[in-house]
Amino acid sequence: MSSYSPLPTSGLAPGLVHRSHHRTRPVHLRRYILVLVAVLLFIIVASLWYKNDAQCGLSSSIHCPNQAPTALIHKNIVVASIFGWHFDVYLALVWSMQRVLHGRGTVQVYAVTPYPYDFQSIINELALYRGSFNKPTDLIGDLRRNTMIDMIVFGTCEYECVYLHLVHSISN
Repeated sequence: MSSYSPLPTSGLAPGLVHRSHHRTRPVHLRRYILVLVAVLLFIIVASLWYKNDAQCGLSSSIHCPNQAPTALIHKNIVVASIFGWHFDVYLALVWSMQRVLHGRGTVQVYAVTPYPYDFQSIINELALYRGSFNKPTDLIGDLRRNTMIDMIVFGTCEYECVYLHLVHSISN
């Protein structure tokens, strides 16, 4: 009686079974390797293809000639906060705004200084802000005198709104 085997036996001596399938990798492992190689190739090609664009977007010192200038709506922006603990966040925002404006507008900071934890040295080292710091108490008067301020960003709305309401009430 002959036994059934799914392995091909034609052309082989009786009792011998073709065993080359044991030396090959399983199909699912080959698929994983193929996908891994494809992903790595994609990453390498993309990094080479978009190298200049990536450097352009991340560096403040590289001029990017391929970027079309966008129309700016706000050209005189104020960032203000009386709360003493969110300076690290809103100064990073100030840095981003200055990069976007690229000399086509101004960003002013109204904040309580000096900053704790020697943060001024970090501001200077990273060039987070290239301007003078105004007193938060001067904001209402500057808003009344300077109608060119077209946007105000508050560091902490809960504190700033109450503070500005009180300053406005007292000054009227």
